[in-house]
Amino acid sequence: MANMSCWTSLYGDWFDAERILFEYFTMGSGGFHDAVAQPLQQVDRVVNSIPLKGDLLIAYGISTGTHLLFPACNNFKEIIVVDFLDRNIQLIEKWQKKDPKTFSWKRAIECLYENEEEREKWFEREEKTRTIIKQVVRAEFTEEAMHAPPSLPQADCLFSPFFLNHLCPTKEAFATSVKNMSSMLKVGGHMLMHVFIGATFFMQGNFKLPMFCIDEESVKKVVSKSGFVILETEMNKRVNPKFSTFDFTAIMFLFACKERDV
Repeated sequence: MANMSCWTSLYGDWFDAERILFEYFTMGSGGFHDAVAQPLQQVDRVVNSIPLKGDLLIAYGISTGTHLLFPACNNFKEIIVVDFLDRNIQLIEKWQKKDPKTFSWKRAIECLYENEEEREKWFEREEKTRTIIKQVVRAEFTEEAMHAPPSLPQADCLFSPFFLNHLCPTKEAFATSVKNMSSMLKVGGHMLMHVFIGATFFMQGNFKLPMFCIDEESVKKVVSKSGFVILETEMNKRVNPKFSTFDFTAIMFLFACKERDV
């Protein structure tokens, strides 16, 4: 485990979202089901069965999870993406511009859906998602917490896929970060969150990066204390237990509604 005082500089220096996409998010990588198929199905089900709608959706740390925005593209007028590294922001902007050298979600969609009509629906969703992302903004993170940009309007919905495990070195930092995210939501707004359970590290190439290890009950307590009512949780054990480059035991999907300001 890395020394806590160097956690943010470690991620600032080494975290490479584009490399992670190619190593973990491609079919046959060993992480495709956990990182792509299952989270996408969960988000699609919640967003479009309820459905969740509004003017603004804010996505935090979405550099390796732009596919999770596709289900919401017809339900919100605008998406604001918040990330913490300049190169992650550049990656999102390259995807928006269809840079041929960057990671493409086309192959993932083709692997997930055999029906041509279903594939075309998802290709269209991706195209629309590109157009309704109106801002990609930088936030700050320290050992103490993630700090959201203060100038953003409050959102109707917030997506937080996986990134808190990377950015938060302690339970206190995790709790403060969730509270800060809550401040970006309107009362009555909804949050969708994915959290790795039991993770302590993952490999990026030959480089070992630490992760904050948290359990299911601790996540629930933090979210509840941050002003949310938890509407649904789903625990999914890792599909490939022999996948040695990442030691998480399960992925927790959480759907919550902000009940009050804290």
